Amino acid sequence: MLSEHTQYILWLLITGAALAWVVYDAAPHRVCLDAAMVATESENKIAQTSTTTVSVLSSESPEPQKVFKIGQVRNVAHPMEIHPCALYVIRQFNFDERLRTHRFGFETSFWKYSYDGHGEKLFNFINFDDVIYNRAGRTTFGYNFRVSPDERFVVLERGYMGGEVQEVVVKDLSDKDFKEVFVLPMKDINVREPGILGSISFLDWSRDGRYLWVYIFDAAYPVAYIRIDFTNFAWQVFTADQDALGGDALNYDTGLVTISEGADWIPDEEFQALEREERRNAGIGSALYIQNLFTKEKQLVTEVEEPLWFSKPKWISDTELEYTMPNGEVRRFLLIDSPLLQRL
Repeated sequence: MLSEHTQYILWLLITGAALAWVVYDAAPHRVCLDAAMVATESENKIAQTSTTTVSVLSSESPEPQKVFKIGQVRNVAHPMEIHPCALYVIRQFNFDERLRTHRFGFETSFWKYSYDGHGEKLFNFINFDDVIYNRAGRTTFGYNFRVSPDERFVVLERGYMGGEVQEVVVKDLSDKDFKEVFVLPMKDINVREPGILGSISFLDWSRDGRYLWVYIFDAAYPVAYIRIDFTNFAWQVFTADQDALGGDALNYDTGLVTISEGADWIPDEEFQALEREERRNAGIGSALYIQNLFTKEKQLVTEVEEPLWFSKPKWISDTELEYTMPNGEVRRFLLIDSPLLQRL
């Protein structure tokens, strides 16, 4: 709840691109998010780091009420998250861009910024000693994270696929030492589901903030999904269907996921064209299914004659899926009285 102090509409900009609409509570040190409209743009896509400009605008004036910069933002797929009262960001220091080497004092670290522009380093992902003593795969975190909706926890990956250590780690942001309150090693996942091997990434939270979905993948293909309950850190693992593709859509509230049968990932355009023609001559088309991860039951959405068709699936609601036909037509599929909904 916001206080009764004067409120202002804030608008955050990342290097000129609109980042979010927020509400500013004029009580000291209290700035909170109202709703988000996120866009990202790097000022230097080649360098490892860039600068983020945050502009605080009032709804009553076009002039910014507050402007501050966050320098040395690490250029990765997920460098920043916007939350009700803070920005969380990965930053990197003392890397020589010209020589592509680590200088003394190198570190990649996790920071928290309030909307008044105050930044605070929380902890390191990796530092100079980790590089020098080759501890990167054993003790350091990958450049990815998810902060829980209540901003109490941050979820990280330590180690990497095939390394001595590979595990999901949850740190308590409310603890002064950021203690680890939950660790899920890949070896424990393999006890429940033997043979799972892949890289770890994070998807998103259920609407109520209770569950986080974790994604294990190999190149463009899903291997498994993991759902972690943040009320007690209980977890479940679900193996992916053999026809699943990396772009398939998971509903984080229902556990329903699309399966793009026949939409194999072929990066080479020439080979892709040859494969498409070969499948067309053999009468091999494509299909889109929905699967309930809890029951493994599947339901056909549609079949097409076009080989290597990817439908760009997107969940509109818990029972409505949007997808694109080979001719570009956008359609919607409604789950009405479907057996897939029985577990939900």
